Amino acid sequence: MNWIFESGLTFFQSDLTLSTGLAIIALTAVIRVLLLPISYPAIVQGIKQRQKLTKIKPEVYKLKKQYQSDPALMSQKMMQLYKDNDVSFVNKTSVMNILSQGLVGFGMFQFLNGASLVGKFAWISDIAKSDVLLSVAVALLTGLSMYLMPSAAESVNYLMLIVVSGVCLVSLLNFSSVIGLYWGTSTLVSTIQSFTANLIHSRKTLSNG
Repeated sequence: MNWIFESGLTFFQSDLTLSTGLAIIALTAVIRVLLLPISYPAIVQGIKQRQKLTKIKPEVYKLKKQYQSDPALMSQKMMQLYKDNDVSFVNKTSVMNILSQGLVGFGMFQFLNGASLVGKFAWISDIAKSDVLLSVAVALLTGLSMYLMPSAAESVNYLMLIVVSGVCLVSLLNFSSVIGLYWGTSTLVSTIQSFTANLIHSRKTLSNG
């Protein structure tokens, strides 16, 4: 897989004469767009699942209260409720999305982390070194992306967002800005996809209502 990433990066650097930083951003964006046929349906499905969960929330609360002394029975009743309302947390679409994002994402990370890439980008004098401002920006963007994820909307809380953003910040400070640019671009594209999907689905719901 490395040769694909290397060829793509070379194309943006040599053929389109982009700087190394811009080439990384362009390559990452193109890869995320190519994965859109897999990722977008998963996002839409996540939004629909969230709506179903919101609809049955009162029933979930009743079951938790009614069977709080019997966790096993409560779990059984909850699973039946989810089944009756076609709520599925794991399905073919989500699994395919996770596998494809994970495989490509890990491959891209390994390639960039092992490549000797240098150059300037915006305020960053050397992308081979970590940058505090870039790391903070990407960490905040990662938290925002997590908040906008349709599947996490019902369970996410501010403490979780702070922890995830903090872990992201610490991690990026220990990697070169090359990884920061890749991580930030990938997260930004993902955030835009989630926001767009939410917006389109909300408009469809309003028009149908």
